[in-house]
Amino acid sequence: MVFYTESDWRGVMNHIFKFAFIFIINTIFLINASATMMDKDKFVEANGIKIHYVEEGEGPPLLLIHGGGLTAKSWQGLAKEASRYFRVIMPDSRGHGLTNNPQGTFSYDLMAEDMAAFVKALKLEKPLVMGYSDGGMVVLKLTSRYPDLARAAIVGGATHRFATAHYMQGMEIFYGKGMPQAEMTLIPGSGHAIFQTPGKTPLFYALVLEFLQRQIPKAS
Repeated sequence: MVFYTESDWRGVMNHIFKFAFIFIINTIFLINASATMMDKDKFVEANGIKIHYVEEGEGPPLLLIHGGGLTAKSWQGLAKEASRYFRVIMPDSRGHGLTNNPQGTFSYDLMAEDMAAFVKALKLEKPLVMGYSDGGMVVLKLTSRYPDLARAAIVGGATHRFATAHYMQGMEIFYGKGMPQAEMTLIPGSGHAIFQTPGKTPLFYALVLEFLQRQIPKAS
């Protein structure tokens, strides 16, 4: 068993916050840059909401479902390459980007139903489906409920339900007891401000940057 001193943990936390800061800055850059790199924004009514999406390329359909707090345009790097072989379709999830969320509620079950209705609305035949983080959970729900919907599924970084005990132990050390509730309250009140109204993603990144700027000095 390896034991870490308080000094060791401070060093680790310092690196974590610095890498997180760099990640956020790069994500903002990619999202802003992607606005001029994607095809024209599109909308479709599905499952009672107006889903915003962008697409690139031609060929077999590839549906990309982004993670929590991101938007369809966060896929722009992958889409650029994948569009050489596929019709790449990237929706904004419920309450993210330009997709509305009139009920103001979230669940993986509900978001899976959104994607099932989205596939039907666009008449996509056996798409390949890929999701990351929260998007990965949506893909798992979607394909388990509708096993004949997709040709194949790719899941990356699906969230806490499938996390190992060691991972959860590490998250408790990082966030403190009460995880995942602690994770959701790092920026108090931000969830309602961001995810109930479309177009609020820039606010999310501004809040995260503010939080990281406050925390990095504490870790040094």
